[in-house]
Amino acid sequence: MVSCRDDFFPNSFFMPTEEKAINGILATYLEKTFKVSVKAEVRRSSWGSNRLDISIYQKKNSTYFTAVECKIGYDKAKERRAIQQAQHWIEKPGCWNAIILFYPENIAELSISELEKTFSNSKEFLMGKVNHEGIISRLVRGKLSELIELSNSIDEETKNTSLITSILDEAIKVAADFVDRRKNKELAQELGIEYQEQKRKIDYRPARIACLIIANTMLLQNRLKKSGVKIPGDIQNLNQLDSEVNLQHRLLKNWRDILKKDYAPVIEPAIAVLLKLESSHATETILRILLDAVIKCAGLILKVQTDHVGPLYHSLLQTAKYDGSFYTNLSTSVLLSELGVTTQWFEKVTESKVNKVSQIKVCDPACGTGTLLMSVARSIKKRVEEQSKVSDKALEQIHRCLVEDILHGFDINNHAIHLAASMLTMSAPSIDYNKMGLWRMEHGKTDDGNIRVGSLDVLVGEGEYRKMQKIVVDVDDEIKQQKLMGGGTKKEAPDLYDKCDLVIMNPPYTRNQVRNSHLPVSVKRAVDKREKLIKSLLKDDLQKGAIKSTIGGTFFLPIADQLIKKDAGTLAFVNPSTAFLSSDNEGFRKLLSVRFHVEVIITSHDNQRINFSGNTRITESIVIARRSQKKDQETVFISLTNTPGPSEIFQARRLSIAILNAINGDEYELRAHYGTISRVKNLRDRTYCKQHNGNREKRCLPWSEVGFCNQELPKYYDKLRTNSSLTKIENIAVFGSGGRSAFEHFVPMETPQLNPEIRALWLNNPATNNDLWKMKTKNDRWLLYKERSQRQGDSVWDTRGCLSLPERLHLQLARTTARFTDSAVIGYAFVPIHQFLINGKKIGSDNDEIGYINLCKAYCLWFNSSYGILSFLNIRSRKLTYPYLSIRYLKTLPIPKPSECDLSFLSKTFDKFCDKDLKSLPQIHNDPIRKAIDDAVFKTVPDLPNPKNLRESISNEPSVHGK
Repeated sequence: MVSCRDDFFPNSFFMPTEEKAINGILATYLEKTFKVSVKAEVRRSSWGSNRLDISIYQKKNSTYFTAVECKIGYDKAKERRAIQQAQHWIEKPGCWNAIILFYPENIAELSISELEKTFSNSKEFLMGKVNHEGIISRLVRGKLSELIELSNSIDEETKNTSLITSILDEAIKVAADFVDRRKNKELAQELGIEYQEQKRKIDYRPARIACLIIANTMLLQNRLKKSGVKIPGDIQNLNQLDSEVNLQHRLLKNWRDILKKDYAPVIEPAIAVLLKLESSHATETILRILLDAVIKCAGLILKVQTDHVGPLYHSLLQTAKYDGSFYTNLSTSVLLSELGVTTQWFEKVTESKVNKVSQIKVCDPACGTGTLLMSVARSIKKRVEEQSKVSDKALEQIHRCLVEDILHGFDINNHAIHLAASMLTMSAPSIDYNKMGLWRMEHGKTDDGNIRVGSLDVLVGEGEYRKMQKIVVDVDDEIKQQKLMGGGTKKEAPDLYDKCDLVIMNPPYTRNQVRNSHLPVSVKRAVDKREKLIKSLLKDDLQKGAIKSTIGGTFFLPIADQLIKKDAGTLAFVNPSTAFLSSDNEGFRKLLSVRFHVEVIITSHDNQRINFSGNTRITESIVIARRSQKKDQETVFISLTNTPGPSEIFQARRLSIAILNAINGDEYELRAHYGTISRVKNLRDRTYCKQHNGNREKRCLPWSEVGFCNQELPKYYDKLRTNSSLTKIENIAVFGSGGRSAFEHFVPMETPQLNPEIRALWLNNPATNNDLWKMKTKNDRWLLYKERSQRQGDSVWDTRGCLSLPERLHLQLARTTARFTDSAVIGYAFVPIHQFLINGKKIGSDNDEIGYINLCKAYCLWFNSSYGILSFLNIRSRKLTYPYLSIRYLKTLPIPKPSECDLSFLSKTFDKFCDKDLKSLPQIHNDPIRKAIDDAVFKTVPDLPNPKNLRESISNEPSVHGK
């Protein structure tokens, strides 16, 4: 085998280094530099003739290894071959991770000394993780230190978490099939789950949640036994249980013994569930199935510091879309905790300062099964270990402090809070439950006849806050909740006002009409009334302005504002992205930007993963905000095009490091591997004033950086907004009635019904209507008055117009935005421009038809140019790909001033192209008609950005092309 040219051959002769030799030199370099165990060109008898290029072991005698398949140079054929070979190794015992690595093309020509220098300094190694489906996320280019990061033991945690979830999921679904219908109904009542039986199909959700509680309690019992916690009596380990004849009887005895020690909030629900199952062969079968699964998981769970229950719980319950309890992905929980937990809390932690760490308060006011709390616990332990060299005894004390003093959680769901307590106990088996900070927040009608609204009641809690607010209206003097204690639960009010260092949350954003639908009608009305009362009682105008009474999730930012320390504290949360863009959420943006320094907002523009929560398809953002009185602070907007998958814990940790580096000025890693970034100063100043009834009204402009992947587009829009030749459309145009008014007072028909005819643009679906491919169109419906609606209908018809702007826009299908009709119309999916006000003169179809028509044509051309399209993209609400465009924000769109631009030229250009088919928005970069429109606008309006660049940028937006 030839090793290298310099040592064996004269300068006149050269033979390139073989890949096997490079692999051997790489193994030696990795082992020496990174202190890991590495082997090259490994072959085992069970593998046949196959050799593994590189095997990386975290410990010298470890049975688990990372398989690395190496290639010299890169092309698609080599990538396919490397993936196939890496997937081959995944199947082998002990291989828990597979990576493909591509050396730089010229590496075979280097000497040994040059190779080692390349291994040390080069950033040109292309690498990526591989699973059974192919490359995870995508290939990244970097240094060999990143290869070690990809292969490190953190991914073993990901594997173990997924494996535990998979094992339990399969076992629970099989076991639940042995529970009969009658028992399902009884279990539903015991667990507080609304039983839903349709068309003779059994609702297995209660049985599945019951099985999950039993399995989790078995795991907890084994953890207590292994950790040496002294329990009255002699509880058994899993192998001893497996040999029992009557497993139900033995579990009940063990759990009652545990109950004598503590752990009532976890053990009592498990005993109650187990007692609901009658003593029978079916019950023994259920317990055996669960025990077998638990035995398989027991060895894995000790290595896991994340929540394995959360994804399983929501998968089994399947009610997220009804109650808004969307599961926080493991990767999202890592991002939130790694970015939210600040290192300043843990500087120089010594033995004497451990108690100071315990004074930190962290709260999740919608904690569910404790996913975020578990992730925070891990991040805090990691920070302590990074910042200080403390003894194992001190670390053990911090571990206990986490559950007893630091972590707090609220949730309305009884079985979710039970599972959260169980998960936290597994990480700290010897905790004192009387100190645990978990509350079950009552929701609906309580046993004593009061109405409660879950975590929202925190806003009107007792203590100093209530005295300060002087609340004396018909709210109970003490808003006490069910705090988990050693003996079960105790009525106690959460005392966390102005005490939290971190509030971390992913609150429910389902509308109350859906979220409270399981309640009896009378209780639902009382709950709605109480939520409105709570809003009215708030004395803080910013908090009150952030709340929409119809959506419970909007209460959580005010809750966080009250809980976080006024002088210093951090807020980390997940929120629907359109809250940063929508006119309906101005109060939310005001409260967030005034009370906090918004440090970073991270939005996913990866169309495969637009959300950070499970079971939802809305675009979401992660927000990290901190209390600060400093001015001129910067907000970093990050748009991800490579978002970690739901369980890719390592990738999430790597992304969090890249984000922290980017916040501090080093953007290389983020831009190279994950997405785009922009920086904005003084976000709280992003407002504009509007005269309204003689008063100046301040409005909070959209934070448009959230809506775009290409961060140049918001800058383009700022140029439009500040262009002196443009003005807001509300300054010269009068809007007609919106589509809702037409829907309420008219019935659409396909033929004329009245004389005179009432015409409408009703539908906005270019996939089925070719007329919507052109700027000039005709009405698609004639309207008939609804019963007793003629007077109101006439007032709506009186606001008709020839220029119509969309209220909804399907970006991937839309070809035109604004529409022109020869005859004035009203709309359902559109809002008409009824009149123009030029120099105090009204110009409408009734008093100046020619001038009005020409203005409509000119502005229709403007709105169908790339500049107009950009304006619409900047005001999107609800969903980025199929946005709602509110009239309130449509009125802020910039348009050319008649006094400074030649609108007659735009009108003539419109006549030239109005009957031409336009390409869809994803294709505007190669649409000759759109180019001609843009060129005409560019000639007419001064100081506009280059239309070619703008067209290409818009067509490349993920929310536009959908790829």
